[in-house]
Amino acid sequence: MTIKISIGKLSLSISLSELELFLIDNQFQILEAKFRYYEILQNLPFHHQDPFDRMIIAQAKAEDYMIITNDDRFKLYDVKLA
Repeated sequence: MTIKISIGKLSLSISLSELELFLIDNQFQILEAKFRYYEILQNLPFHHQDPFDRMIIAQAKAEDYMIITNDDRFKLYDVKLA
């Protein structure tokens, strides 16, 4: 997130510290990087070139999570979307 913020692809109306407290208060979890994510990532087709988005897709596939996005390229992958 901080890289996306620093390159102007993401803006937040709150500080990162406030975001962290919000996430903790609402029982969100920060995912660790696991080798099975890398295995899935390595085999993903290149519908999407953004390495961070590709990692999100790999994590969602590995954990059977839903991704909330407005990026149409995510539809090209076999993941749950909202």
